[in-house]
Order: sequence, then structure tokens, then C-alpha cells
Amino acid sequence: MEGQGDELEEIEREEAAVYAELLNFPMIRAMVDVLLHSEYIIDRVRRNQLKRPFKAMTEMLFHLVERRNEREEILVRKMSVRPRGAKVLLRIVVQFARGSQSFRPLALRALSYCLEALKDNNEAACRASVYTLLPSLGPVLGLDLSILMPEIIGHAFRDAFDSNSFDEPMIVINHLKVSVLDMLKQFAQSMDRFFQPFLQKSLFVASELVLHPEPAVRISALVSMATFMTVSPQFGCVDEIKPTCLLFVTRSADIMRTEKEMGVVEMVVNCLCTAFQIFRRDALATRQVADDIFECIKDLITGKMQCRTTNDEASEDQDSEDIVEIIDWDEDEPMEGKRNVANQTTSCISDLRFTAIDLMFAFSVSTNAELYAHYFEQVHPLFSQLLETKPDSDQNIYRLIGNCMVALVDIAPFFDILYPIFIRGLSESLPSHRQYAAYSLGELIFLAGDQAVEVYPEILRHLCNSTEEDTEARDSIGVLLARLIVTNYQAVPLPKVMPILLAHLPITHNFKDNEIVLNALHLIFHHSPQIADEFIEQILKITIHMLSMNQVRGASSKEQGNKFVLEMRQLYPEIYEVESQSTPEAITYLHSLFYLSW
Repeated sequence: MEGQGDELEEIEREEAAVYAELLNFPMIRAMVDVLLHSEYIIDRVRRNQLKRPFKAMTEMLFHLVERRNEREEILVRKMSVRPRGAKVLLRIVVQFARGSQSFRPLALRALSYCLEALKDNNEAACRASVYTLLPSLGPVLGLDLSILMPEIIGHAFRDAFDSNSFDEPMIVINHLKVSVLDMLKQFAQSMDRFFQPFLQKSLFVASELVLHPEPAVRISALVSMATFMTVSPQFGCVDEIKPTCLLFVTRSADIMRTEKEMGVVEMVVNCLCTAFQIFRRDALATRQVADDIFECIKDLITGKMQCRTTNDEASEDQDSEDIVEIIDWDEDEPMEGKRNVANQTTSCISDLRFTAIDLMFAFSVSTNAELYAHYFEQVHPLFSQLLETKPDSDQNIYRLIGNCMVALVDIAPFFDILYPIFIRGLSESLPSHRQYAAYSLGELIFLAGDQAVEVYPEILRHLCNSTEEDTEARDSIGVLLARLIVTNYQAVPLPKVMPILLAHLPITHNFKDNEIVLNALHLIFHHSPQIADEFIEQILKITIHMLSMNQVRGASSKEQGNKFVLEMRQLYPEIYEVESQSTPEAITYLHSLFYLSW
């Protein structure tokens, strides 16, 4: 312990000496002072309180690229002046330059600085800051930046693999690789056709860095891979990148099994989901690859992977601290902010279990119906285990199981297994769980058809006493009742159900389900006229609201709704007259409806 204390004191003395000598160099002292106060200056400029000092600051920043005598250069490096200067330039460009031609000269000088630094500067920290700055110049410079992209990306590709040319700590070199990957990802998202020639090579670079020993680099590589695959259809080069992506899919099971970092495994899963969506049936080269990935899905759900850890806080904090260092090594950043990013990057074991069900759903588009049903039969017993460990987060077990269920072509063999899961969800304490349980139950009823009729009484018992206050959960209950009616209205006691249905309408969020609601109201109107007559005022009001607010999406459904309104107008003119004047939107909609019908 004494040795460590002496070492720390020596470091502190050395840093104090650096600061003391720094005061002897006015230009460097002024630059550091500007860097330390940059946020304040930028804020004042944003409010038009400063003009000349801002211009002086930007002029000073471009002196960072100048080479200095040996002693000054040592100080500049020790104080990380160039990376900090690039960071301030980035803030300036992001705050002021986007869409403003008056900042074009500033952006051009910044681009010149970046190129100079990439050619002559061998500091990994400085090069990383340049790669962070460059994407922000794209919206301002456009073609000027695209012309230089071959040179820029050439440097990036070399820096992605070269670790021997730098004499800085490995943590800084790894940060450089992360910055390269992030720049390539942002170029793919923002530079469109200019980046297309580099997409295939960028994907190859990312796929190689997936095997890098540093977790933060692996995570960044996987995020970049997913982005490259996502943009490939709009670039028209899906076939070109297919071999590299399929190689990744083929070895993804081995990566997940040997990986110890939970955040990396989560990114592998996300990348696989993207690959399945883009390449569909072509994503799985052989049945063996499919079986290997499915075994990983099961092991992820049951927590049997290599990355499983204890749940004690010390272990989780250590994982976060390890990734904090690579996410942003800049000492100016508060540790709390870094830890927040790390917490978003890493994931706990329960989250991985739920993420695995998302992978199961994505898996469905890459397998045939028979094979998917075979896999589903093996995995559904694990769902009940997850019901006991559901987190209070967006990872909603009922939504995830519902997604997997919808992918089944034949629901009949699994109805008796899935129904108890969703009926249980109607009594959950969290509104989000009730919401997705009700919605998924409605889809199950709709897919099962007459097979579901026998469970109608139990469902209605749960819903008859519903006093749902959460709007989205309320919507799901309304859609569930509409699905019951559309599936088999004769099995629904409409006099009891109609008040409950109408109390949960109109839908406020997921408007695509209004087609089901409209079908249910139309069916009641034609097949149970006595029931419809009792509730006609509410039926008309809800129908006009859906149509006047443009909340019915399909063209055929809109046409059906328009005819439905005209029918009700003819049979109930007095009620119609009142409802037709209820809102400005209703007046406008009905005026256009009668103009078109005339």
C-alpha cells in the first residue's frame, strides 16, 4: 500500500509541475482557458450576447494544428489540448453550422484541420477526436466532404487495425477504434450514395473487430454492423454484403457461447435480428446453423450462457466501470455521465432472457412454418418461468410472447398453452403488462377463431369489472372486445358487453386497430339492430370521430366507414344532426363526405 501511495504522490507532483510550467506559455494557457470555458462561451453566442470573442475563440482553436517546439509539444500532448480543441469545434459545428452557409468557412477550416491531423499527427487521442468531429461536417460541406471521403476512410481503415504505431495506453488506442467505427456508422446513415463504395469494406472491418479483446470495441463493431445491414437495401447492395453477413450469422452462436460480457451478447442478438430481417430465408445457410442459434436462444432464456453473472451490485458496478473507461476516456466528462452511458451499453441477465425472445420472433422470418413451429414447441415451456422474473421495464413479456405467437401459421396446437399466460396478464399490477396481455389475447382469439369460443365467458368475467385508467391498456381492452365480437358475435352477450366496449373507445394510440373496431360496430349495427338502437348515439359519435380524425388507415375500411355513417344518417337523422356539429373536424369531414357522394 505504501508503494502505491508513493506512486500516486509522484504522479501528482509531475502533474503539478506540468501545470506550473504551462503558465510560462501564454498561448497554450489561453487555449486551455478557452477550452475550459467553451460551454459558457458557446451558450452566450447562442443567445447573441457575444460576437467578437466567439470569432477570436474559433481562430485560436485552429492554431491547435500548428507544430511547436519540443517543450511546448510535450505540454500540448500532456494536456490533451488537440483532442479537447476538436471536441470544442464539434460543439460549435453542431450548435451553429447545420444549415447555415455563413459557417461554411469555419467548417472548411475544420475539415482542413482534420486532414492535416490525420496526415501528420500520430497521437491516437487526437485522431480519435478527428474521427468524432468529421461526421458533423457532412450536413454543412456535403460534396466537399464526399470528395475527400476516400482519403479519410483510408486513414480510418488503417487505424482500425493498427495498434503498433501509437505509444499511448491501450485504453486510448481502443477508444480510437471505437471512434473509427462510430464515424463509419454515421457516414453510412448521413452520406447516402457517397458512402456506398465503402460499405462492403466497412462491414468487413466491423466484422473483424467483433473478435477484438476489448468489450467496448466489440459492442461498437456490432452496432456498426447492424447499421450497415440496415442501410444496404437503400444502397442497392444487399447481395454484395451478403457473404460477410452470413459468415457472421454462421459464427454468431460460437460468439455468444464464448462471450463473457453481457452487453456484447445483447449486441450480437440485435445484429442477428437485423440480419434475419434483411436476408430472411437466406440468412441461415444450413439447418445446423439454425439449430445452433436456437440452442443459444434457449440457453439465453434459462441463463446458461457463459456471460451469466451473480446479481450482487459489486459485480455489476465493476462491469460498468470497465466499459466506462473506453466509452469516454476524457477526464473532463463527469464520471456519473459516463456511468449512465455504460449502464445503457451493458445489460443485466434478466434483460438478456427477454432479448432472447425478441430473437426468437426475428428467427421466424428466416425459417419455414414447420421448422418454426418445431422450435416454438420446445421454447414455450420456458415462458412460464419468465413470468416469475418479468422486469419493470420496456422488456414486456406479454408483448414478446405475443410477437412470437403471431409468427405461427397454425395456432391451434398452442392455444391451450398460450391462453392461460395472457389471461393471467389481465390481472397484472403494471398497466404496460395489462396492455400487452389484453392485446395479445385479442390476437390469439382472432387467430384461433371458433376454437376460442369456449373461453369467452372467462375473458368477459375478467373484463366486466374493468376500471382501467391507463389509456394504452384501456385501448387494448377495447380492441380485445372488438376481436371477440368480430370472431363470433353470437357467443358474446352484447347487452352486457356493449357498455364495456364503448367505455373503452375511441382508441387513442394504435390506430391501425380501428379497422377491427369499425368492423365490430358495423357487425352489431346489421346483425343486432335492437342492441345498436340502444347505443346508436355512442356508435355514431365514435365512428365519426375515427373517420374525421383520419384514424382509419386502409382505403377499403375508410370506404366502409363512410357508407356506415350514411346509413346511420338515413335511419337516425336527429341523432346524426347533433353529432355532425360536435367538433370542427366532424363538420369538415361530413361536408367533404356529402360533397363526394353528391
